[in-house]
Amino acid sequence: MNDLRDIWSTSGLLIDTNDDAVPDETSLFIKGLTEDFLPIGLIDFIARVGLETTGTSLDFFEDLSGIRERWVMSLEKGTDHFSRCRLFPENKVIRISASTEEKVSEFLRWFSNSWPMCNPAKYLKSADENIQIVDFDGSRVRVGSCSENLSQWFPIEPKEQTQCSMFHPSFESLTDLWTTSGFYQSDRVGLNEQTDVTFSFRSRPVIRLFQQTCLLAAKIGLYSTGIKYPLTGRNQYSEIDFIIDGKKSKKSTVSWGIKEKGAIVIKIEGNDIASANALGYLARAQPFEEGGSFGSWEGKSAKLNKDNLPVLMEKKWTAQSEKDDLLHRIDKFSGSFTKEHTLDIKAFISEPLSIRSHLKEIIEERFSYVHDLSVHVFSSYKPAYHWIEEIILPEIANFGKSIEKIVIKCKKENHAEGIELPIRWIQEIYPIDRYLNDKMHTPLKNIHFELEDKQDETYKFLALSKNGRVIFKDTLTVPVTEMNYINSEKKVYPTTGQLLISSNGKILESEHIATDREKFWNFFMKEILNKLPPLLPVDDHNRGREIPLFSYLTVDVTMSEEERKLGIGEERISPLESLHEDIYFDTLNFFSNVGKQISDTPITCPGGVRPFVHVETGADPRAEIKVLGWNSANNEKYITRSLSFDTSHFIPVRASIVHGQEMDCVEICEGNRVAREIPGLSGKFAKVWKAGESFEGRDILAIDVFLPGQAKYTSTHKLSLYKPTIMIETGHHPNEVSSMPAVIELINGMDRSFLKKVNLSVIYCANPDGRALHRRMSSENKNWKLHAARFNAVGLEYYYQRFKETFFDEANVVPRVFKRWLPDVSVDDHGIPSHEWVQPFAGYNSPPSFPVSYWIPISLIYGITKDPAGKEYVLHHQFERAVVNQIAKKMKLDHEIDRLNSSIKETYKRYGSNWLSEVFPLQETEDMIFYHWNTDVSDHSHQVIARFPKWCSAELISETADETVDSEALELCKRAHRLFDMGVIETVCNTHTSRKFKNNDGYISYYRDRPLKL
Repeated sequence: MNDLRDIWSTSGLLIDTNDDAVPDETSLFIKGLTEDFLPIGLIDFIARVGLETTGTSLDFFEDLSGIRERWVMSLEKGTDHFSRCRLFPENKVIRISASTEEKVSEFLRWFSNSWPMCNPAKYLKSADENIQIVDFDGSRVRVGSCSENLSQWFPIEPKEQTQCSMFHPSFESLTDLWTTSGFYQSDRVGLNEQTDVTFSFRSRPVIRLFQQTCLLAAKIGLYSTGIKYPLTGRNQYSEIDFIIDGKKSKKSTVSWGIKEKGAIVIKIEGNDIASANALGYLARAQPFEEGGSFGSWEGKSAKLNKDNLPVLMEKKWTAQSEKDDLLHRIDKFSGSFTKEHTLDIKAFISEPLSIRSHLKEIIEERFSYVHDLSVHVFSSYKPAYHWIEEIILPEIANFGKSIEKIVIKCKKENHAEGIELPIRWIQEIYPIDRYLNDKMHTPLKNIHFELEDKQDETYKFLALSKNGRVIFKDTLTVPVTEMNYINSEKKVYPTTGQLLISSNGKILESEHIATDREKFWNFFMKEILNKLPPLLPVDDHNRGREIPLFSYLTVDVTMSEEERKLGIGEERISPLESLHEDIYFDTLNFFSNVGKQISDTPITCPGGVRPFVHVETGADPRAEIKVLGWNSANNEKYITRSLSFDTSHFIPVRASIVHGQEMDCVEICEGNRVAREIPGLSGKFAKVWKAGESFEGRDILAIDVFLPGQAKYTSTHKLSLYKPTIMIETGHHPNEVSSMPAVIELINGMDRSFLKKVNLSVIYCANPDGRALHRRMSSENKNWKLHAARFNAVGLEYYYQRFKETFFDEANVVPRVFKRWLPDVSVDDHGIPSHEWVQPFAGYNSPPSFPVSYWIPISLIYGITKDPAGKEYVLHHQFERAVVNQIAKKMKLDHEIDRLNSSIKETYKRYGSNWLSEVFPLQETEDMIFYHWNTDVSDHSHQVIARFPKWCSAELISETADETVDSEALELCKRAHRLFDMGVIETVCNTHTSRKFKNNDGYISYYRDRPLKL
């Protein structure tokens, strides 16, 4: 540094230790302080040093000669009537002198607040000379390169001390001083762009106490992007006033209170050495969530006390199997006919092929006396798919290549009260076209579905020759049963079991055979769900919305059902997976309706619904249901009123804590630190911290990814000021399994060149309770979708609770990460079903409570953008289009992902979008599906971009077909997520940002323009 105008740069008191053009350490050693010479304005100066950097080691008073070279600032008493600051570049010395301690203080306050002045070169005699001397006498200033070349004195216009416009009395605990977002946040959107603190001493401090006060000011400056000056010597209120009051005592106490107009007082009083320990501790404090000890003494209690939960309901259920029901009816009719009869016996039963084949043999044996006998035992689950697979395909195999075209005519669903879609019978044969293509090599374009409104039979299957002649045809009529849809006025018509005996087309006998799933569902609705509300506090408006109605509703069901993969992508036949889905979502919808019926407000968090469904071939159906009541743990907030220090410890020895009506005195030990790790994370640029705690008490971890410097303390606010930041959330729905491992691989492979331009903040496994449940369930049912692990532990989609006062800390994680970084882009990595989502007792389709259908995969990966509505957000829209185009380009270049995106999308069109575009919507960008959601901007929104468009440039969601996939499918989904995220990163790296300075209204601060511009 050859010019004092460069003092706040990497040529001056700052260092860039990692070569990314961002100051990340300080280069300053302060000497000259004595017990008789402690200019209090040094607090202002050192706070400015902190403000100018992204990192510091707080070593301003440590002599590191021989370790690293630094600038030395020497504070001295002089003889001049004015203050002088002189630069000695050859020795790396800055000397500040004045005749009195107060004059040095006055200069340091002015220099911190006003230097460099507006165009200081205009005061020079020659425009090309350096400024190496600054003289100041309180009202005037002069500058020059040397004593012989000083300019004339110029008057300084005094700055009016503006009163802080608003106080924020939300300060509740001493631990609010340092949060995971940095220095005291209050509820500002702009975080610390308006830090307003003052320091005052009630008696003259000893030198060590003064030094530690300076370090605290530096740390506050580090975590701020703007500071209101002056910090000392001010007679007006500040938002937080640090008062150091030396008293005769062996100890020191740090306490807080509220004074006039809501200003906060942090009082450090007692023994000077103990007070120095207290201030030093506050300066170096690191929150417990980040691996430090600050706040570790505040006990965190789980929301749920799992001990001695009351049993509200406990029932067992058994039933005769549908297989035995069928045999009973066969016995009933087996002697009713003569050998001259021509009998066609059709049975529908929900069992695996092995059992159905055995039943066919029994029926044939019981009716063996009939000379003309035909027996078919169909599956009552996706009956037409099985019909084509087991009956039709063997019959048409003889036609070979003479079959040019296949037409499947499906009856249009038209029950007036039913919630099934009109294409329900097309849905039930999915993915038969792929099956026929694989087995017969019939091109997909030659397999057609037709929807028939007047057709009597459920299905007509036609095989046509090249000249259009029908060379084969058959029909199937599928039995259904009528059931109520939960507690609503709507009906559902699931397929059911049946015994049908015909002769020459005339029906002789027809009997309904309820499937095992049907029997259980009737019991579950009648004896469990319908009888639960009177046992629960459903009339309390807070219950089921802010606090659950019950702790857990556990359903253990065992049945004999088919369970197999089809060999077509991830598709499978799994009636009991469907039952799992119905138990979970229909129970949530049941309680939602209860809330609407009672108070017009849905119940959104009834409690934990846990269906454990077991496949046991040949077993009689059985179930056990238990409902455990709510037993709230002590969830009162812990508030630290004071901390006590002594002369021999650098950490507090005890804390006074208030919780509820109780006041406790808690002993503190350094061993309270906790190191947090994520298995598999090896990225050298990654820092793990605790961003929240789940409903059941599990840590929710976040990962900061940035190019580290060498300082001990780093400000995320400052890092985000110099470089754009991307926030990525993973594991919000833990049955969507690829986002978490994908982001770990992304971080581990993150290149230094990217981190020179961008920061990442990653929420890893946002829903650990769901993840724990998913691990438990998937150990038995390896590839089921397992949506019971989708929402949080009490069935709440806590996404809608963000930025609200909430009982569920999972919802606070995104707001905390947002406050920590002020990210420019938010990415939420999600997933969709990897295979068909069937709910027979909810209209077959995915839950009717969803606005669109997620019945089958849409693509291997697709995206969603949330577009703020309004012409004033044109820059947001331009940036969003650039991100979307870059993501689509990367997907196109990966030929395997591009091929799968295309083929899955075509299947989605064939079965859904071509029939019901509003239920199966489709929007594309460069051949990649990208949905654009218009989002109304509102201060009350739970969406980041809608709530903070000033800060956030884009909010995106990625969706891969990954629900409980493994092996190759998992690897593909992980790769797709990484490409999506890298598309965002690359776009952000191509933007232009610059830090800007402003000095007005009593604040000096830094900012950068947003939204991002390419």
